[in-house]
Amino acid sequence: MKLKTLLLLSSVIVVFSSCHKYKIDYPEPDLNEGVSIFPEEINGYMRQLYLIKNLEDKYLRGVKATYGDNFEISIAVINAYNPQGYEELDKNSLKQKLSKYFDKSYKKRYENYSKHKFIQQKNNTWIYEALNDEFHVIAWQNGLWLFVISAQKEDFDATVNKFKFISREEKYRFWKK
Repeated sequence: MKLKTLLLLSSVIVVFSSCHKYKIDYPEPDLNEGVSIFPEEINGYMRQLYLIKNLEDKYLRGVKATYGDNFEISIAVINAYNPQGYEELDKNSLKQKLSKYFDKSYKKRYENYSKHKFIQQKNNTWIYEALNDEFHVIAWQNGLWLFVISAQKEDFDATVNKFKFISREEKYRFWKK
């Protein structure tokens, strides 16, 4: 019995230690960059830009880039800001607004995917990853910015490689493509 428990524990440790890790602590986007933060093209699909209009909060603003006729790839970028300037208390409040927006607008949708996980990281950053038969989704918060990538499985790696606010740290994945 002890051997079975030990083997089971070992396999769980191996699986979780090979989780795919992402680097997300890049400098926040510069507002002067505008839409150039989005790649012009991914896997032959050209960028189409849309304002995100259903933010329901005057302190949030966002843009979504889609790629492909059937939205094979989308990248949403939402920024929390205070037009009167920032104080530390304001920044914490704005970060909470981003997390609440993600929970309300994205997380519930992706919890129906066959696989999903939420990973809290250092410095109040987090990553949420979801996968189903067709799509791979990754969302993360970095400072006053929320990023959400949704791509068909065959386009996901190219999307992560082209978007400059995320990169891979390890070559292994928690689940297979």
